[in-house]
Amino acid sequence: MALGGCALIERAEDLLLLRPPSVGKSHLAVALGMEIVGRPRHVRQLGSYADPSLLIVNTVGFLLFGSDEAALPFEAVCRRYERGSVTLTSNKSFGAWAEVFSGDEVIAIAIFDRLLHHSSTITIRGESYSPKDRKKASVTVPPT
Repeated sequence: MALGGCALIERAEDLLLLRPPSVGKSHLAVALGMEIVGRPRHVRQLGSYADPSLLIVNTVGFLLFGSDEAALPFEAVCRRYERGSVTLTSNKSFGAWAEVFSGDEVIAIAIFDRLLHHSSTITIRGESYSPKDRKKASVTVPPT
């Protein structure tokens, strides 16, 4: 799997970066976005979530969707399905996504069905980069 360059975009594939908190998922998603923005043929005005070559959705599950809002992410994924790439980060495993969408397993499964059809999933493991998490775990970092 090659993340650099624009192959992901050209194939309208998705990238899911999962778990745990503070291990660099957002950093990787932003770096990928910056790589793509640096290539002029992929730069577009962000007029709608359906328009850009790459839509980065960061930290899904940090805030829960209410029952009136749960269909909105499904709508976004449906509009982009096989037309544009989505890079998504989440601290939640796939099994916990129904709770993110107001307990609606049907919407969670429908979103996954579309995202996973043409995607690469990377589950990141490792220690947190967050200073507060290192402190809780009694991990010390030598001064530089």
